[in-house]
Amino acid sequence: MRHSWRLTSSRMTADEAALRAGELLATIGLASTLLRGAVLCSVAPALTPPWLERAGAAVGTPPVEVSAATVPHLAIRYHDRMSVGADRIANAIAARALYGTPAIVVDLGTATTFDCVSQPGAYLGG
Repeated sequence: MRHSWRLTSSRMTADEAALRAGELLATIGLASTLLRGAVLCSVAPALTPPWLERAGAAVGTPPVEVSAATVPHLAIRYHDRMSVGADRIANAIAARALYGTPAIVVDLGTATTFDCVSQPGAYLGG
């Protein structure tokens, strides 16, 4: 991963997403033609489709969308696994890979969240 961004939520078309993505990549001196893959982690499901479309067009292959359904290598032990947000899943995977387990992840984003990852590396909830 070269960089990550957090954006405010607003509806846009795939063309508008393409413009925004181009601007973001330019800030780090990278063109979308140099990308080999894309991963999208969105907590705004209604706003996700144009970004998925744009990311797929930019890299020539469908992007990986982070969700409880797309991360088979992360055991989710929360009572309703499909209600766990993509941001919390991504945080758990990153904590596990970067620091090991067990772990407590604190995310000071729009909301402050605490998530627990067990010794074997399963997401327990937060």
